[in-house]
Amino acid sequence: MPRGHGTRSWEMALGPGQDPRRLGEGEAYGFGTDGATGAFADARAWGSLQRRFGTAVEDREDGGWAREPGSAFFLRTREPASGAELAAFAVTSDGSHPVWVGRSADGHVVGVVVLVDGMPAPAAP
Repeated sequence: MPRGHGTRSWEMALGPGQDPRRLGEGEAYGFGTDGATGAFADARAWGSLQRRFGTAVEDREDGGWAREPGSAFFLRTREPASGAELAAFAVTSDGSHPVWVGRSADGHVVGVVVLVDGMPAPAAP
């Protein structure tokens, strides 16, 4: 897996009821998409952030969004009342995209990687 600044280990992000021991060779859990778009958001404000996303994309209203220069598609917003954030990004295709979480030596999350084009072989330590 990629090595980030301060990253000591990488683990597959798992949802409720997902057990990596149930996976076969070359399989991974991931998030599904049928619009070639992924997003990370604060769960506590998912509904309002999802509405803001819909307004920005469907109605092409840019209020409250930051677009990343040089990116095929990257939008980020913050809900003023709660400070909750959403970041949406393009992936290479529809389907399932594995997510890996990088942790520091003390267990804090220091990075997230979304695999958008296949599964690379794990790097040797």
